[in-house]
Amino acid sequence: MAKFILSRFNNDNQEHVLSVSCGIGYIEHCILNTGFSSRNLDVTEVTDTSLRWLRTEIPPENIHIGFIPDCLKQKSDQAYYDYIYGVAVEYTMQQNELIDFLANLKKILTT
Repeated sequence: MAKFILSRFNNDNQEHVLSVSCGIGYIEHCILNTGFSSRNLDVTEVTDTSLRWLRTEIPPENIHIGFIPDCLKQKSDQAYYDYIYGVAVEYTMQQNELIDFLANLKKILTT
């Protein structure tokens, strides 16, 4: 999955990427192991517990706990991210919730 996600990036290491509901962060760990800059990777998760070991790889200001868009603080007020991905997050939502969720993500996507 990490290879597939990386194949969509431009690979210039200047892109800002958001991982939505990253879980324990294994995919993010794999992405960072390719040399992708941890400064350009933000992660969100609804609970702090699962992020214990990922905190050693990603700067604290790039870790956001809570629900989108509220957990993104100042970044939620502008189009900031070049890429946004989430793995297996849609199954937790009803159709109307998913539509609202995607609309909120679109607001912070640059393209």
